Amino acid sequence: MRTAISRAYYATFHKASEFLQNTRDTTPQTLAGGVHERLISRFTNSSLAERRAMGVKLDRMKKLRHIVDYNYVIKKKYNGNLYKLVDEVLFTSRVLINEFNSIVDPNSEPLIP
Repeated sequence: MRTAISRAYYATFHKASEFLQNTRDTTPQTLAGGVHERLISRFTNSSLAERRAMGVKLDRMKKLRHIVDYNYVIKKKYNGNLYKLVDEVLFTSRVLINEFNSIVDPNSEPLIP
């Protein structure tokens, strides 16, 4: 299950990076943090509410990936239930990837139903 969460996060992260390149986004990124924090900051610092919401979702996915990768005990919210955590991450990944695709090509069909 850890692998499913990690793969979903990284697929979404790479799609987000591709999205910013395809849209020629000029939102400044923070200089602090690693590559993930800097990419997420380009969404959360956007002047567009839709993109800020995308950044919040991507940041949440990153935090959940850290929980399963680095914490042996899942937070109380999940009551140790990795299935609930996997469902949340996979759902968010699907939503974000489809949002990225629909902005780049408004006539595109969702790739992931």
